[in-house]
Amino acid sequence: MDCDCDIIVLDFDGVLVEPLSTYEWAPENVRVRDLGRLILRSIPQHMKIYLVSGRSAKWLNFIKDTLTAIGVSLSRIEFCLNRKKSEIDHKLFCAERILEKEGCIYEWHDDNPYVLESLKRYVCGALVLHQGGRCWVIKGSSRLGQLCSER
Repeated sequence: MDCDCDIIVLDFDGVLVEPLSTYEWAPENVRVRDLGRLILRSIPQHMKIYLVSGRSAKWLNFIKDTLTAIGVSLSRIEFCLNRKKSEIDHKLFCAERILEKEGCIYEWHDDNPYVLESLKRYVCGALVLHQGGRCWVIKGSSRLGQLCSER
């Protein structure tokens, strides 16, 4: 797999946004994580962003409004939504779809270590785990500089 690519994948819930209270994922109960905002603003302009979420298509306007409010150009973003399987199976499906279209994935950010473990063979660059307001590069090296610690 060629690792000279400019594709970055971000999970929506847990990486870019978090609930204000436990398990309350309604739009009015979600806020943008400071680290998520920083990551979105730090992605080089030439990189294409894929946003992965198990949320249904009815959330797409909320997701787009959230990204626009942060200042992200929607022309740089593609979406893989509508989980109908387990979280891991959905993200593997998304990875396969992205690879089919783009040929590579350089970096994947997620809040589930089991998802990242299952994606090792799909991502040629960095796997980045987000938990507790921080992030760690658990494989490879991130193109986002020192935003995340190496584990």
